[in-house]
Amino acid sequence: MTSPVENRKRLAMGIVEYLDKAVTESLVSSDGAESLEIAKQCIADAFGLNLEDDAQVKELSLKPFSLDKVFDVY
Repeated sequence: MTSPVENRKRLAMGIVEYLDKAVTESLVSSDGAESLEIAKQCIADAFGLNLEDDAQVKELSLKPFSLDKVFDVY
């Protein structure tokens, strides 16, 4: 069973992954992409995520699931 803190970090990572997808798939303008990059860093900082730590990213990642797929289901 995961702790509430870990669940919050996983949710934050899911948000970061969704924002990254929006940038890589050009779902936003270039100005929007810049804003999302800043938002990703702010979310990571707020929840204690290190996006450069591959082990942490892999551990907290929602992949192969994603937030947009969750919303498709519900």
